[in-house]
Amino acid sequence: MTRMLAVFAAAVLLPACMIELEHRIACGDGHVDRRAGEQCDPEDPERAFERICDEAEPGAIGSCDPSTCQLDESTCEPCGNGRVDPDEECDPKNQGDIDDIAIGRLCAGSPGGSADEMLPLTAPYPPLPYASGSTSRCLPDCTYDRTPCGYCGNGRAENYPILVSLETQTIRETLPEWCDGEDFDPDRRAAHRPCGDGGVANVECADDCLSFLDRPGPLCCLPPGADCPAEDAVARCCHEFAEPDAAQHCSDPFLVPGTTPPPGSGGSKCN
Repeated sequence: MTRMLAVFAAAVLLPACMIELEHRIACGDGHVDRRAGEQCDPEDPERAFERICDEAEPGAIGSCDPSTCQLDESTCEPCGNGRVDPDEECDPKNQGDIDDIAIGRLCAGSPGGSADEMLPLTAPYPPLPYASGSTSRCLPDCTYDRTPCGYCGNGRAENYPILVSLETQTIRETLPEWCDGEDFDPDRRAAHRPCGDGGVANVECADDCLSFLDRPGPLCCLPPGADCPAEDAVARCCHEFAEPDAAQHCSDPFLVPGTTPPPGSGGSKCN
């Protein structure tokens, strides 16, 4: 009888002694504990969180925050999903992909027909494309950072600041160019070295378009458009030092290029 009473008492009291464990977020255990506030688990074998994206984004894959076990819909948006989608230049979560931006991107693009042919980046002013610079940074809006881009190398000396960044990016303007190729800012060239008798400083443009480098030869020379000097004249056309291997250093602007002007025509000018 005593034994039966003991069994009966245990059956009655045992449920009252059961203690419910506290529910805590435990990301990575493969179980979604709703009572702990988990919306997902990154190790969920069914990967249910990957199917939370709207059907309007085909191929988009949702994610689960590995520290909070909350659904993350940010990857549902094309920009930031780790892939370079149509209308995107890059993706900030794909910076380690060799096919994306790890190797950088030339602002002016690469030559057509080359093995690594790449279109130029769109510049703020379509009639004035980028001519130099490269970028390797993808911005949060999935466009390349334009701040390293420039216009040096297009053969025209833009001696005034020009915007290089897009309207959606940090504003950056170029420094006024001193020169570009054989195009020189006349005021800066004159300030670099004053020359008399219609001459100019015999210089070439530095690679950054922001300074001059002295050329071998005389300190001064005759600029394009100046009267072609006689063979025994001391002053020479700048073209002779810029293009020493050229067949002609003078030409008549009113004749077909390469045509020799008649003797004594007086129309021959420095190239």
